[in-house]
Amino acid sequence: MKADLHVHSKYSKRPSQWVLQKINCPESFTEPIHLYKMAKDKGMSLVTLTDHNSIEGALELAHLPDAFISEEVTTYFPDDGCKIHVLAWDITEEQHQELQKARENIFDLVACLQQKNIVHSLAHPLFAVNERLTVEHFEKLLLLFKNFEMNGARSEHHNQFLRSFLEQLSPEDIRHLAEKHRLEPAFEDPWKKNLTGGSDDHSSLSIAKSYTEVEGAGNVLEFLLGLQQGCGRAMGEGATPKAMAHNLYGIAYQFYKNKLSLDRHVQKDILLRFLDRMLCTSNGGEGGILTRLTWIWSYRRWPRSKTHGSVSTQQLFRLEAQRLILDDPELIAIVKNGESAQEKVENR
Repeated sequence: MKADLHVHSKYSKRPSQWVLQKINCPESFTEPIHLYKMAKDKGMSLVTLTDHNSIEGALELAHLPDAFISEEVTTYFPDDGCKIHVLAWDITEEQHQELQKARENIFDLVACLQQKNIVHSLAHPLFAVNERLTVEHFEKLLLLFKNFEMNGARSEHHNQFLRSFLEQLSPEDIRHLAEKHRLEPAFEDPWKKNLTGGSDDHSSLSIAKSYTEVEGAGNVLEFLLGLQQGCGRAMGEGATPKAMAHNLYGIAYQFYKNKLSLDRHVQKDILLRFLDRMLCTSNGGEGGILTRLTWIWSYRRWPRSKTHGSVSTQQLFRLEAQRLILDDPELIAIVKNGESAQEKVENR
């Protein structure tokens, strides 16, 4: 069975990226049902959402086949406020409330997760969420967590370093760290770590590019049990700067598309149509005959010659972008037919 174990919907509302904060945009703008359909279309056996400290999106899908409730819990080291994210899977509404009560202190949160037998993983282990992560924090995390995530939104270099590092851990290393930090691991064979995979998707553009696979599982319980027993495999690759940029543009475009009701203009404007093709995953095809006639009529009247007279900077940018698209066979093909070569979409 396969599952992307780190996915965000519109219920993740507090972005960490400054550019999204500047435009007052939520961290994600994707409907839960759209994520469910996309994950299924991309071959995922199971579907879950891991919104930040929220299960609202997961609850919307809970009645669907192969869906289960999860979340990404924000927690802190109590002495200095270093922020850590923890993925908690297959939880109940009551357990969600208990995790939220315990999350202000990472030691309380881990104790709660272990007491409730909730399968969990340390999200993006090498990413300093609030710039306070140190070597000492990471050493403690090695004692606190059995499962570590290979994150699809982080660089592949970081992911491969993490994999190599965890594979080299020895009983002596853990014993040394336990004595150094006066912290005993609460699980067996703490030097043996499991890797989980998740896309950390916020825009629906990269869902299921990274995921976790467990052979022989037939349902959610067997899947998570296999993961906990070391039978899971983290699949997929990390991100590139282009992938990060693509996702940020995608979130921003989806936000403005909704806020400014851009749907009515997409078929009439070549630049908007191009953006919609590249930054959305819910175009829904070409529409009816009127939509197609509008597209054909608009396509014929788009100017290809130089603009004469006085135009605003905004108009100039729009017209130049329009010409760039019209003059490039690959780009105009995307405008007409959509984007099918997903492996090239970030470069385009």
